[in-house]
Amino acid sequence: MTESKFGKILSLVILGLFFFSNDSFSAGEKNQSKILFLQFKIKDNQITLVKTTIKPGLAKQPASVADKNSLYYQLFSPSGASLGKGSMKDPLIQHFEYEDPDRPGQIKRKEIQLKETEFTLRIPYDPDLQEIEFFKLLSSQLDPQKQPSLPKSLGKIKLQLKEDNSK
Repeated sequence: MTESKFGKILSLVILGLFFFSNDSFSAGEKNQSKILFLQFKIKDNQITLVKTTIKPGLAKQPASVADKNSLYYQLFSPSGASLGKGSMKDPLIQHFEYEDPDRPGQIKRKEIQLKETEFTLRIPYDPDLQEIEFFKLLSSQLDPQKQPSLPKSLGKIKLQLKEDNSK
């Protein structure tokens, strides 16, 4: 491919991205998508809300992580209807990788269990969101041979969401 053809193709791709991107808005009208940042503290398997912030933007759907160390959550409306659910890595478990000083070139992995920490959950803003419930699966729930049981709830938290007009 010649340089001029490559340049034309690149220009068309950039132009297409500009006109067809999801971040488009007309004069005087902002994109109404918002991101909800929920900051929590977890200690002794109790989760408390520290701060909520609503900012303009488009939140990606959080990637779900499902394993024995996952922290699960479910979002609820004022009527108790589920608005969504997801999972994340347990913030009390930190993973570290480093080079083994005894064997250069080899990587060592270490898992640290924290007693408490703060974490932030970033989700698309929904004006109907009123509560969030966190829970963990019990080890018996990960074994398909055992009788199913309810997950261990870490508590439901009421959210007082107020939009932040600052940028």
